[in-house]
Amino acid sequence: MFIWFAVHGKTLTNHERLRRYLSTSDTCFLCHNGIEDVVRVLRDCVRAQSIWAQEDGYLAFRGVSVYCPVLFVELWVVHDALKQAWNLRYMKLIIETDSADVVDLLLRQPDVLRSDTLAITLHQMLAINWEV
Repeated sequence: MFIWFAVHGKTLTNHERLRRYLSTSDTCFLCHNGIEDVVRVLRDCVRAQSIWAQEDGYLAFRGVSVYCPVLFVELWVVHDALKQAWNLRYMKLIIETDSADVVDLLLRQPDVLRSDTLAITLHQMLAINWEV
């Protein structure tokens, strides 16, 4: 659900609060350096970067590290977004990603994927009568 809010500009960042006259400042609450929008909260804020760190396939959140390749995380984001779009009965989709690996997996023929269960599931979801 958070992804849907973030993508649709519904996350109440300080920038959004200021736009709605609910705040007097749009400065980032965590680092006090720049406008607090969704991109800053999730990626650009120095404090957020210290919370979310990725190194050699390990994802660290608040000091706890687990092995989780970034590609896997990005595929799950696509999966959850497709599931949410389906539940909301959206039929016209634009899928955007900055990961060439995700694009490559989504464009591959399903029979080439063999045992990659998540990628196969994504192909099945994309086979629905979407307007992509």
